Amino acid sequence: SGHSGIHYSGNNIIIRYNYIDVFGVIKEDCCGVQYSGGATYSNMKVLNNIILNGLGSPGGKPAGSYHWVAGVGLDYYTTGGYEISNNTIYNVKNLAGISLSGSQNVIIKNNTVFDCSGGVRMQELGGMGSPTRNVTMTGNIIFSKNVTYTPMLLYSTTNDFNQFGTFNYNYYARPLNNSKPIITGVSSVVTARTLADWQALSGLDLNSGISPVTLKDTADIDFYFNPTKSDKVILLPKPMIDVKGVKYTGTITLEPFTSTVLMVDPDPTPSGEAPLYLNSS
Repeated sequence: SGHSGIHYSGNNIIIRYNYIDVFGVIKEDCCGVQYSGGATYSNMKVLNNIILNGLGSPGGKPAGSYHWVAGVGLDYYTTGGYEISNNTIYNVKNLAGISLSGSQNVIIKNNTVFDCSGGVRMQELGGMGSPTRNVTMTGNIIFSKNVTYTPMLLYSTTNDFNQFGTFNYNYYARPLNNSKPIITGVSSVVTARTLADWQALSGLDLNSGISPVTLKDTADIDFYFNPTKSDKVILLPKPMIDVKGVKYTGTITLEPFTSTVLMVDPDPTPSGEAPLYLNSS
């Protein structure tokens, strides 16, 4: 798509089981799945989609300017109730895999966001939108393969991160540089933080984690997804481990519209039959 893959509005809308590959290549400020209707509509859900390659438009841009593309994006004043769950988002440039701008009352659950320049981004800009409130973010795998990418970026005008909502049981993985996978910004002050720093600052993500292993080579990271209606068996080249520390050998089976990110296991141990892998839940 030259702009957004799906741009929609309406009450009680469900966007489900779509495979979106390559978008934002002509006109930016767009998303794979985009809502920009503000507070007008309520009860919207984006579920079980696979969204890949939000590349941005490389031509006609001033030198040093950025791409402005998101995988799933909510624009300012989205407050009517929104759920983003069980999606796979990969390779989205500059903005985020999942982007919330001045939005409230949002559930972000069990998504896999892989190698987007910003994994999850929430921003409140002065004078625009609503402060980020009542966001429930749980069970997500936000994985940066590229060492320059950041799993989570949060921006506030008043350092009110402890009021954003409920964050827990998420994984902020960047195995080539695990140290500070989270960025916070308060007005013009931007700080890279460890998970422990973020927990102390916000009181959130107390049961969340980072990559269980440290890697030196991106070739040791594999991403698999299944955009079909049938189970897909993946033959693993080596013993592998996921961000939860679960080990895999032989094969894995992906259900329709699910995905996984696996890393070469530095300490492989024998295991039984590989389990069925259900997205990030």
